[in-house]
Amino acid sequence: MRNLPDTSNALDAEVLAQYRRCTSAHEVERWLNEEFTQLAHTPLETTSSLQQEDWLKRLFISLRLYRLAQVGETALMVQSPASPRSNQAGQVEVLDILVEQDDWARLCVLGAGTYEMLLHRLRALAMMESTLTISWAEYVTRFCTEHERFSEPQASVNAERNWLPLLLSLRNALKTSPLLKKVVAPIAHKVERRARPSSKQIQYPPVFASWPERIVSFGCAFGIVLVGFAIVFISPAWYVTQIKQTTQVRAARSTSAVPPTFASPLPTELPTAQDTSTPVASAAPIATPSVATPMPTATPTPTVTPAPVPTPTPVEALVERAGFFVIGMAAREEANAQAEAQKHRAEGLNPRVVYSSKWSGLTPNYYQVVYGIFANRSGTTALRKELEQRGIKTYVMHSGQRVRP
Repeated sequence: MRNLPDTSNALDAEVLAQYRRCTSAHEVERWLNEEFTQLAHTPLETTSSLQQEDWLKRLFISLRLYRLAQVGETALMVQSPASPRSNQAGQVEVLDILVEQDDWARLCVLGAGTYEMLLHRLRALAMMESTLTISWAEYVTRFCTEHERFSEPQASVNAERNWLPLLLSLRNALKTSPLLKKVVAPIAHKVERRARPSSKQIQYPPVFASWPERIVSFGCAFGIVLVGFAIVFISPAWYVTQIKQTTQVRAARSTSAVPPTFASPLPTELPTAQDTSTPVASAAPIATPSVATPMPTATPTPTVTPAPVPTPTPVEALVERAGFFVIGMAAREEANAQAEAQKHRAEGLNPRVVYSSKWSGLTPNYYQVVYGIFANRSGTTALRKELEQRGIKTYVMHSGQRVRP
C-alpha cells in the first residue's frame, strides 16, 4: 500500500500505452482474450502475497483497458484520482457495486476507477468478510448490524483473513466474461455436438460487413462475367463480320478491275480483215488503193482492188481496259490537230482536240488529240506497247497529274 497514488498513476499510464499500441478494436479484443485466459487459470491458492498483488494489478489493467475501449481515451484522461476516504465511504461504494446482478457486471464496475479506488473497495468487502458474489440484502444487513467490524484493529484482521477468498471470487467472476467465452467456445461447442447430433449448425459471421463492400464485390463479379460473355460470344461474331466485309471488298475490287468482257488476255496477233464491224485505230495512214491507167484502147481497163488490210485490235477497248490518257500526235496549229483527229475518227475512234497548256506535264502551245479519260485499271503495259506500235504517244495519269511515261 506504500506510494499508492504513484502506483495508480503508473498503472493508468501503462493502460493508456497498451491502448495506443492496439491499432483496432479487434486487436484490443484479442489482447483481452489472451490476458483474461491467463488470469482465469492462475492458481491463486499456491501463490505468495507478492504474486497475488501482481495478479491483481494485471486484472486491473485488463478491466481498465476493457472500460477504455468502451468509453474512449478522453474519459480516462479527465477522471480524477481517488481521494483518501474512510471505511464507511468504501462500504457505500460497495453497495453501488452489489446492485448489479451479474458477477461479470460487478467486476467491471469494480475496475472502472483507478487502482487506488479498486483497493479501497476490495478492502471494504474484505472487512465485512464478503466476496463479490454476496447479495446486496445480506451485505446491507451486515453493514447495519455489525458495527465492530469498522474498528481499525478488527478491520485490518478481517481484511487480511478474507483477502484470498475475495481474490478467488474475482477469478470466478472473470471466468464468466463474454470475452473469455469467445476463446473457449469452439471446444465446448464441439463437445456439445458430440453429445447432441441434432444441434444447430454454426452461424458464421458474414464475409462482407457493410453494404458498400457488397455492392463493390458483386459489381466486380458481374463485370467479370459480362466480359467473359463478350469474349466468348461477341468476339467471334465480330471477327466473322470483319472477314466477310474484307472478302466482299476484295471481290468488288477484283470485279471492277477486270470486267468480264475484257477478262481475256490481249491477242498476240491482229484479227483478220474480214471483221470490219469493229472500229479500228492506227496512227499509220491507211493505204490508198492504186488504180491502173487505162490504155488508149477501146477495151475498158479493169479496176484493181487493193490488198485487204488486216484490222487491228480496237483501241477504244484497250483504252477502257487500261485506264489512262491516250494522246495522238501534237501540232502547233489547231487545223493540223483537227486533221489528225479526223483521220482517227475515220478509224472508228472518238478523239478530242485539246489545247495542251490546259494539261500539266505537256509542252505548252500545242494542240493534243485526247482519246479518253478512264479510271486506272490493269493491262497498262500491254496497252502502251500496242499503242506505241501504232505510232500513238501515250501519257500515264497518276493521282490526277499527266506526266510523261
